[in-house]
Amino acid sequence: AKLYSDEKTAASIKKGDRLAVVVECGSATEKRYLLADRCYIQGQAVSIEECEVEITAFDSFFLSVRSVIDDSLRNALGDGDEYGLASSILVGDQTSISAELKEAFRKTGASHYLSISGLHFSLIVLACYFVVLRTTSSSKAACIVSLIVIFLYMPIPSFTPPVVRSAFISVFLFITRLLKLKSD
Repeated sequence: AKLYSDEKTAASIKKGDRLAVVVECGSATEKRYLLADRCYIQGQAVSIEECEVEITAFDSFFLSVRSVIDDSLRNALGDGDEYGLASSILVGDQTSISAELKEAFRKTGASHYLSISGLHFSLIVLACYFVVLRTTSSSKAACIVSLIVIFLYMPIPSFTPPVVRSAFISVFLFITRLLKLKSD
């Protein structure tokens, strides 16, 4: 997301700041189109004011974890599209993806890969499961560690609907494996 403003205001705003923005939106049809395209706000800011937002210790902790992951990705990959893509997939931050790369994904019909989805979530959890399974040879330990990873990872991309949906299904999968339930 980009916020265009005068130089004084722009200089005082940094990534992670929370702002109260009053926006004048268009028609209801336009709003539905924007929401379907994962654009939650579009319009011209009438006023920008600092606001006090109470951040719980829970939120603060996971924002810090998200920041550490993002910084580690930036250090390992640099500031290019590789970093932007990895950051988008792992922590849900698409702001570092170049317009050209976004357009290329859009033209090929693959723009959904730029957001955290069930596929990405499942790959992370299954990688954890197989690493623990291979190192311990215990399906029970692998399931328990995977359940812990599920609950620790969900807050990092801010409980987005695809992540919560995938977590819900994954929890049932691992619980059925722990209880040794058979499918029909």
